[in-house]
Amino acid sequence: MNPLFTLNEFRFKIHDARWAKVTNQWKSFVSLYPYNRLYFITEGSATILLKNTEIKLEPGYCYFLPSF
Repeated sequence: MNPLFTLNEFRFKIHDARWAKVTNQWKSFVSLYPYNRLYFITEGSATILLKNTEIKLEPGYCYFLPSF
Protein backbone atom coordinates (compact mmCIF):
# COMPACT_ATOMS: atom_id res chain seq x y z
CA MET A 1 0.00 0.00 0.00
CA ASN A 2 1.25 3.46 -0.88
CA PRO A 3 1.68 5.46 2.38
CA LEU A 4 0.76 8.73 0.64
CA PHE A 5 -2.54 7.24 -0.47
CA THR A 6 -3.31 6.46 3.17
CA LEU A 7 -2.56 10.07 4.17
CA ASN A 8 -4.92 11.35 1.47
CA GLU A 9 -7.77 9.50 3.19
CA PHE A 10 -6.88 10.77 6.66
CA ARG A 11 -9.60 12.83 8.37
CA PHE A 12 -9.47 14.60 11.69
CA LYS A 13 -11.40 17.08 13.77
CA ILE A 14 -9.73 19.95 15.59
CA HIS A 15 -11.18 20.21 19.07
CA ASP A 16 -9.11 23.13 20.31
CA ALA A 17 -6.36 25.30 18.83
CA ARG A 18 -4.38 27.97 20.61
CA TRP A 19 -1.06 29.71 20.89
CA ALA A 20 0.53 29.83 24.32
CA LYS A 21 3.71 31.24 25.73
CA VAL A 22 4.71 28.96 28.58
CA THR A 23 7.39 29.09 31.26
CA ASN A 24 9.07 26.43 33.35
CA GLN A 25 5.66 25.84 34.92
CA TRP A 26 4.64 24.10 31.67
CA LYS A 27 4.80 20.75 33.50
CA SER A 28 1.56 21.49 35.28
CA PHE A 29 0.03 22.66 31.98
CA VAL A 30 0.59 19.34 30.22
CA SER A 31 -1.22 16.42 31.76
CA LEU A 32 -3.15 13.35 30.73
CA TYR A 33 -5.66 14.48 28.13
CA PRO A 34 -8.34 12.18 26.71
CA TYR A 35 -7.50 13.37 23.19
CA ASN A 36 -4.44 13.55 20.92
CA ARG A 37 -2.36 16.74 20.85
CA LEU A 38 -0.20 18.42 18.26
CA TYR A 39 2.50 20.83 19.45
CA PHE A 40 4.54 23.11 17.21
CA ILE A 41 7.42 24.69 19.13
CA THR A 42 8.36 28.17 17.86
CA GLU A 43 11.14 29.02 20.31
CA GLY A 44 12.80 27.65 23.43
CA SER A 45 12.57 23.98 24.31
CA ALA A 46 10.83 21.61 26.67
CA THR A 47 11.25 18.05 27.87
CA ILE A 48 8.39 15.63 28.34
CA LEU A 49 8.32 12.15 29.81
CA LEU A 50 6.48 9.64 27.65
CA LYS A 51 6.47 5.96 28.66
CA ASN A 52 9.59 6.42 30.83
CA THR A 53 11.47 8.10 27.97
CA GLU A 54 12.49 11.76 28.06
CA ILE A 55 11.77 13.55 24.81
CA LYS A 56 13.17 17.01 24.13
CA LEU A 57 10.82 19.26 22.17
CA GLU A 58 12.79 21.69 20.02
CA PRO A 59 11.79 24.77 18.00
CA GLY A 60 10.88 24.28 14.37
CA TYR A 61 9.41 20.82 14.92
CA CYS A 62 5.87 19.58 15.23
CA TYR A 63 5.09 16.86 17.80
CA PHE A 64 2.08 14.54 17.89
CA LEU A 65 1.27 13.29 21.39
CA PRO A 66 -1.23 10.48 21.77
CA SER A 67 -4.11 10.70 24.21
CA PHE A 68 -3.42 9.84 27.84
